[in-house]
Order: sequence, then C-alpha cells, then structure tokens
Amino acid sequence: MPGSIIIAHDKSAFSIYLAEIIQKAGYIVFHTHNVQETLQSTEINNPELLILATNLQKSSGFDLCKKLKGIEEIRNTPVIFISSENEPAKELGFLAGGVDFITPPVNPKEFIARIRTHIKIARGIKTSEAESQRLLAEIKDCRKVEEALLKSEKKFKLLSHSSSKMLELPDPNSIYKYISSELQSHLPNTIIIIVSMNEANGEGQAIEIAGIDSKFYEFVVSVAGINPLERKFKLMPKITELLRSGNLIEFDQRLEALCGEDFPVYAARIIEKVVGMNKLYLIGISHNNTLLSSIHFITTKDTIIRDADFIESFLKIAGIVIQKKIAEISLKKNEDKLLKLNASKDKLFAIIGHDLRNPFNTILGFTDLLLESIENQKLDKTEKFVSLIGASAKSAYSLLQNLLDWAKTQSGQLHMQKEQIDLSELIREICFVYNPEAKRKDITIVSNHQEASVIYADSNLLKIIMRNLIGNAIKYSYRNGGIEVRTEDKRDHIKISVIDNGIGMTEEVFNRLFEFTGNDSVEGTENEKGSGLGLILCKEFIEMHGGKLLVETKSGKGSRFSFTLPKLNY
Repeated sequence: MPGSIIIAHDKSAFSIYLAEIIQKAGYIVFHTHNVQETLQSTEINNPELLILATNLQKSSGFDLCKKLKGIEEIRNTPVIFISSENEPAKELGFLAGGVDFITPPVNPKEFIARIRTHIKIARGIKTSEAESQRLLAEIKDCRKVEEALLKSEKKFKLLSHSSSKMLELPDPNSIYKYISSELQSHLPNTIIIIVSMNEANGEGQAIEIAGIDSKFYEFVVSVAGINPLERKFKLMPKITELLRSGNLIEFDQRLEALCGEDFPVYAARIIEKVVGMNKLYLIGISHNNTLLSSIHFITTKDTIIRDADFIESFLKIAGIVIQKKIAEISLKKNEDKLLKLNASKDKLFAIIGHDLRNPFNTILGFTDLLLESIENQKLDKTEKFVSLIGASAKSAYSLLQNLLDWAKTQSGQLHMQKEQIDLSELIREICFVYNPEAKRKDITIVSNHQEASVIYADSNLLKIIMRNLIGNAIKYSYRNGGIEVRTEDKRDHIKISVIDNGIGMTEEVFNRLFEFTGNDSVEGTENEKGSGLGLILCKEFIEMHGGKLLVETKSGKGSRFSFTLPKLNY
C-alpha cells in the first residue's frame, strides 16, 4: 500500500512537479522548504521516504539528512537527494546517509521505480527488525517461564542447559532428535514417539522413535506389518484439541483409540501387546496456539510418569525454540529475497546508466551529423549516418526488450504457458527475421532440423531464447561466415543447437559467461555492443523448462550453444 513522502525543496515549482509525479503513483505528498518544517512534518506524518534538495533555505540538505538519521524512529527511512550538482555532491549525499541521488530533468517512470524500490527495501528491513524484537521478547518470556516453573536447582540447570543447546541447533528436525534423546535419558522403560503435525492439511507423521532397540523395532514392524515412520495419517480433531493445552495427559484409553482410518486398529493392538504397554501419555508441542507436534509416551514394566511439570516446562521451551527456528528460516528466505531485489536494482541501474545510454548518445550524435550533411548537401555521408543510427536504435531496442523480460523474471511476474509447438516452423520464423541482419555481414544461416519435431514449451520464451542465441551468433561471426541451427530428435527430448564459426571465447570469457555485471560484454566482430543479459535470460528460461544450456567454444574457432526441450507427451 502506498504511504506518504516528504519533499523538502526551496524551488516550489520543481517541488510541485515532483509532487504531481508521485501523487499519480498513489502516494501522499507533504511539502516543506526548510529544516524546521521538515523535522516537524517528519514527526507528525512519519513518511516512508524523504526527498531532499541539497540546498535548502539557510541550510544544507546534507546537514538535514544527518539530523534525520539521528532520530531513532526514522533512522531507516530512505532519503533521496535531488541536485544539479556533479559527482562531489553525490559523494556528500551518500556520506550523509542518502540512498540515491537524482539530477534534473527527472524521468517520471525511473523516478517512481526508484521510489518504490527504496520503500520496499525499507519496509522489509522494518519487518525484519520488528520480527527480531518479537523473537527476543519471546526468548525473555521463555526464561521467565523457566524461573516460574522450576522447583529444584537440578531441574533448573537441566532446563537452562537444554534451552541453550536447542538454540544452538540449526533447524526443527535436529531439535526433535535432541528432545527424544533427552527425554529417553530421563524416562526409563518408556518408548517415545514424536509426531510432526501439519494442521493446515490435517496430516501427521511419526518422525522420531526412541527408547526401543533397533532390532526389536524391526521385529515389531514385521509383526504389525506397518512402519509408523513411513506412514502419514489424518489428524483427529478431538485428539488435537487435547494436545493443544500443552499439558501431559494420561490417556485412559488404549493405543487403538488414537488410530484414524489411515492406521489399522489391528496393527495398534499388535504393537501394544508386543512392547508390553503399561500406560499411554500424550503431550502437544505448540506455540501461539499453533500445534507443531505431539509426543506419545508408551511406558512398560509398570512404569508411571510422575515428573509432568519438568516435561511440560521442557517442551514449552522447545515449542518456543522450534517456532523461533521456523521464523529464522523464514526471515533468512526474506533476507535472501531482499538481497536479490537489491542486487537486481543495482544491475538495472547499471544497465540504464551505461549500456542503455550509449546507443542513444550515438543516435543523438549521428543525427546532428546527418542534419549537418544534409544542410551542406554532403549526401555521400547520409547513408553511412543513417546506417549507424539504425544499428544503434536496434541495439537499444534489443537491450530494452531483454531488460523488460529480465525484470519480469526478477519480480516473479513471468509465468510459463506451455503449448504444443511445431519447432521447425518456429525456427524458420526466427531465421527469416534474422536473415536481413545476417546478410548485412554476408553471413549464411542454414537450418538443419527435423520437419516433424513437436515439442511442449512456452512459445514466447522459446522465441526469446532463439532470438538471443541466433543474434549472438551473427554478432560474433566474421563476414562471409556461416551459422547452423540444428535439431536432434532424442527419445524423450529435442536437442537444439546454434553453431557458428566466429571468434569463439577465451577461457577467461567462458568462465564468466553467466556473471552479469552490465557493462563488460565482449564486442562483436564489427564492434556491435551488448550487455550480456541475453544469455542469462536464455539460461533462466531453459531451466524453467527443465532443460540445460550447454556451451562448447574455442577461441578463434567458433561456438556451439545447445539446449534440450521435452517432446510432446513427455
């Protein structure tokens, strides 16, 4: 949901222009013109982002930013500077705590894209910090529970050690193993069964069994004809409600009363008889009303569990720690997602700032030369200038198309729509599109494919893959060279190859082929530019189809790019 943004600027007309752009994107805008107004507005409106001019009335935007960063409540609020100054001003802005720097004139789409990216990152950081604080509070509550419930020094030390140990473990599964080991050491003549529970889909499954010899367990399984560790079962609502209390319950019914339709009653009776069950106890491990798992205690040899308070305290701590580990794993995924988003933003800005700007600089420069040559009636140069302008425009368009496709993959907006495709027809279409470009370098494209090849793939993604591979082959082929598009019909898939006899790749270039930096792509044989983004798209789209991109190359001898796609009905 869009939030509020403060614009602190001493040029009201420019401020109003920026406000209009931002308001059209759905954000609430507040105007300020000096330090005092900005501080007051920030305290009242709690903005999600601030836009500061480097020069304000009787003050510096950099000094204002430093003051804002000193306020705890808004220290993580992103600040964007706007100025007509050069690089030294940018350095001062970043040193003051700014996250971005924009100089007029402002491109509205790029401006809003930057705002949205910074706000999204800031929200993610805020959520992570809030979650961390919540988890810290829960750990403190955990210690209070320990102190309130422990009645002996021995039990207190044991629980304290156990909580510390569980916090050191990496994931819930390792914690469950530790729980079964610890309970087994304190409960002789007791079989302990830990059952993982998923209330969302109403299923449970035994994941740990302790207190029984492995050979004896194999004997029990062979006699009962069922292995509890290999079978999921439906949860019984009445039992789950009993477990949710977190209290140790002496179950006054037999083992078969716990069996739903997925676990045969006869098997429960056999297990009960073979192990010599005396009593059955149940307890749930839960946190915040979420049932995570249950533990079944089957005692033998007249054994009775008398230390319920210790078990309940131990498992309450375990529930908090398990939930914490689940939250940590979720936070780690969110952190990785935020890092990826930030890296994607940096890559995008690098391309926009370098690769996308260069073709337009060329177009603008040669447009001026073209106009001059027409005015001076030097028409012999006109064709050359038009050709260069066309090449630059095509380069910019290709890069922009790849940028749009790549942005969709990074934002998760790209969804495959597989369909039956006549591969030979698709290859003919792509070759036809690229023939004029190949002819400009006197390059011949030969198609050698199976006429009846039918595959199951996303047509649009496959066209992007083929466009990039054939376009690269033309770019890195010499004049009078040749390119072959070949398909090979395998048992369950089709192998597609684009082969050229161009410049090939050195070992250094090959090793960083899929390491995108946005500005170090090798130039073509006639100085054609590129960003390296096309091959990354090819690799991602091929892997989305379950295929793999294979590269064979030798410097000075050419390259072969191959990939596989599933046949129809496979």
